[in-house]
Formats: sequence, C-alpha cells, structure tokens
Amino acid sequence: MRRLRRPLSPHEFKLIFLPWQLRQQYRADPATVLITKELADYFADLEHNHGIKLDAGQRAWYAVTQKKIGPDSMLKEYPSYPEEAFKVSIEGAYFKTQMTKAREERRIGKVPVDPSRAVNTFWDIGKSDNTAIWFHQNKGQLHHMVDYYENNGEGVEHYARILREKAAARGWTYDKHYGPHDLDNSHWLLPGSERVQDVARNLGIHFFVVPRIHNKQDSIEAARNLLSMAWIDEEHCAQGIRCLDNYCKEWDEKHGTYKSQPVHNWASHGSDALQTGACGFVPDYIPPPNDPYYRKPRAASAWAA
Repeated sequence: MRRLRRPLSPHEFKLIFLPWQLRQQYRADPATVLITKELADYFADLEHNHGIKLDAGQRAWYAVTQKKIGPDSMLKEYPSYPEEAFKVSIEGAYFKTQMTKAREERRIGKVPVDPSRAVNTFWDIGKSDNTAIWFHQNKGQLHHMVDYYENNGEGVEHYARILREKAAARGWTYDKHYGPHDLDNSHWLLPGSERVQDVARNLGIHFFVVPRIHNKQDSIEAARNLLSMAWIDEEHCAQGIRCLDNYCKEWDEKHGTYKSQPVHNWASHGSDALQTGACGFVPDYIPPPNDPYYRKPRAASAWAA
C-alpha cells in the first residue's frame, strides 16, 4: 500500500510477511557452528540496512540450515525480509545473468512470427518424464523463441499433431527438428522394432540428431551464448521461461557448496531442450555487404625490392 500510495481495492492482495527470525524454535547452539565470513557479512547487512538484529542462536540456526539446503532454497523458504523472498541467487542459477540481461534489454515480451522464415524445433525427450519443445526462428545469429510446448505420457503421434496444429494456427512452416542424442532411447512406445526416427519421419518430423556433448558445462555454455542473442515470447513461452529461470546447480549438503552438475527436476526439460538446439543449430550464412569503393590490391611486381 505504501508503494502504491493509495488504499488497496477489494480485488487486490495485501502482502503479509512472517519472517523466520520471529519463530523461537529456529535456534541452534552457537558453540557448535562456524559462521563463515560471507554469512557474517550477510548478518551485518541485515542489521545495518534492514534493522534486523539476530542473536548468536539465530545466526547458528541460519548457518546450519543454509548448509543443509543451499543458499537458493534459503532465500525462498526462509527469507529475512519481504524482498528477499523474490530473489534468486546468481550463484546457483545457470542462466540468471542471461535472463536478467534479456529482461533489462526488453528481449522478453511480444515476439512476432516472421511468416517468410521457417521454424526450427529444439527437443528434449523424456524417458519417464516430460518432453519439451522450443519453437525457434533465426536471422543470422539472432534468435527468436516464438513458442514452447511441454507434456508427458504421450507418444510421437501426439507431438506430431501438436506441431501440425501450431503450424496451422500461427501460419508457419518447419525447417529442421533438432533431437537429443538419446532420441531412440525415449519412453515413446513404438510398434515392432521401429526406431523413433523412422516413426517420426513417417509422421512428418525429420529429426536431426545432435551428437552427445560429453561435458555438460559445454552445452550449458552454448545455451548461454544463444540466450545472449535471443528474443523470447513472454506469452507463448511462459513455461519455458520458468524452466530457464529455475535451472540450477545441485547443492552438496555434505561439503556445503554447489556441485558441478544441475539438479534434475521439472526445470531440466525446457533447459535441456534449449541446449539441444544451441549445440546443433548452425546460423544462416550472411555474406558481408559489398563495398563499391573496395579495390583489390594489385600483386606486387616480382622485380620490386
């Protein structure tokens, strides 16, 4: 209400925030807990900038709990002040920097479909969970993510129908369909011993199988590079955006740090699908502009000194 500078209407929600530090049970023995410099700085910031003074027992509880669940979960589950509840730690989210910059540059919003350009699809095919598809247009090295679809428990016929329906509804045609390296190990039930690629081809989906990238960090970096040059349709790609925002490193409770591998959860499907496209897609070749004043240098004379 203070920010709106007016009373709330009956249809607006009022935020009621109950911070963890008001609960008496959230305490631990400070004699058994080491407070790191990073946490000491965090507690100092709470006191100086937010007026939140924690005693030794509360600080010890916070340190123990953060080591157990990780900084990302700590901000979401035990925020110390209201704004903190909506923060996502840059350290744990793989695409935080790229997604933040895309929002700052207003590259997440309404992205029109260019009817003169074909649409590519980037896939992650679940074995026992979700299948995710990004719909992509490009012009040179610029990427437009114009749609996203995700589902589970369906066969290849279902996804072929979805592709046809989207093409009819949004007026586009398809170019390449980029599938993951384990395409033929999917959960899709197929008649006889037919391969996924063969069945999909008969349904109009000609998969280009992207070779396996053995180092996961390399495929993540490829996706980061693509996102740095991408415009994403906020309405049609809403679930895909949530996946990218929440694709995080796994927390190592034993060592109190992040592992080098991502958590496999609901956010993995859309993120892995984008990595499939980032590792397989090759941008169109755009020839350099002709310079009418350019003159090819003459070959030097063999007699020149």
